[in-house]
Amino acid sequence: MFATIYQRLCQAEELLKFPRSFIYELALGCEVVAVHRKLQKESTNETCGLFILKGEISVIQQEQSKTYRAGSLIGMDNTNGNKEFQMVAKEMSAVVKLTKQSMKHALESHPECELLISKNFFKTNS
Repeated sequence: MFATIYQRLCQAEELLKFPRSFIYELALGCEVVAVHRKLQKESTNETCGLFILKGEISVIQQEQSKTYRAGSLIGMDNTNGNKEFQMVAKEMSAVVKLTKQSMKHALESHPECELLISKNFFKTNS
């Protein structure tokens, strides 16, 4: 189990250029968290996403014309023209444990990384 997560961390670090310690800090106290990093590739902007779901780390590369499966991250333009990521999920009723302290510490330690958390992650069926 740990070996699989470690391999995926290395893959995420390579694809997204996130420091590994940043990903570990986000994983502490989190069940679901979404992060993104824009990569400059010649004249095109390529956006990759990463999400941590109950300890399982996955890397998703964004493509525009694609049918997204459950668990994928999709980029959407909000009213300000900024990219906003949401997770495609059929059921997202579990309460997400996401500590503000772990987010704050991760961002203070690595200000070059952007953190976006979908508001849908905090919705519960009550």
